[in-house]
Formats: sequence, C-alpha cells, structure tokens
Amino acid sequence: MVQLRDMAEKFPEFKPRRRGNEAIWEGFFRPNEACAKYLVRIEALSGQRPRVNILEPELRIPPEKYKETHCFSDGSLCLHLHEQWTPDMYIADTIVRWIPVWLINYEYWLATGLWHGGGKHPE
Repeated sequence: MVQLRDMAEKFPEFKPRRRGNEAIWEGFFRPNEACAKYLVRIEALSGQRPRVNILEPELRIPPEKYKETHCFSDGSLCLHLHEQWTPDMYIADTIVRWIPVWLINYEYWLATGLWHGGGKHPE
C-alpha cells in the first residue's frame, strides 16, 4: 500500500492496479524529445525485485543480445544489481527513475550497436 500511495503522488500518470499481493503500474515514458514514447509496465510482488517490461513499441532485441542490453531471459529490463534495490526502497525513487536511463541507452544501442549504459552481469 505504501508503494501504491508513493507512486500515485510522484507519478500519477502511471495507472495502478492490484492483483493479490502484487501492484502493477502502466504508464508512458519519453526519456527526451529525441526518443520514442514507450508504454511501460512495472510489476511489484511484495518483498521481491520489481519487474519492468516495455509493452509498446516492441523492443527490437534478439534473445542472444539480452545480456549485452541488460535484459533478463523473459525480456524484462535489468536496471540494477541485486544488492542495489531492497523492498524497503520506494519504486518511484529508484526503479521508475532508472527506466528512462535504460531507454536512452537502448535507443543509442539501436542506432550504433554499442551499449553505453555500463553495468555488469553477475555470474
């Protein structure tokens, strides 16, 4: 409930819904004027790392490039290392603010074939 209230205050354009112990938000992001507009879904099951998916437009990342572009095997976005987010952190202050950074790096990757977003892949 705390996450729902916080998101409603900070990102009212993201429409919330609940499914049992899970909160789901959908909303649009346009990281800057040069970028496309993206429909984003954030799913947060109590006590677990939120999952972020881009619904529209469909990402153009082949599965063999998921690791390079920081996506999980299900196509959801890898926005942080495991230890960089804990359930007591606000999604609006962390996850939501990391999404446009990922999107800008994705668009740069589309244009150049190079990922400049940094990051590392735990073994």
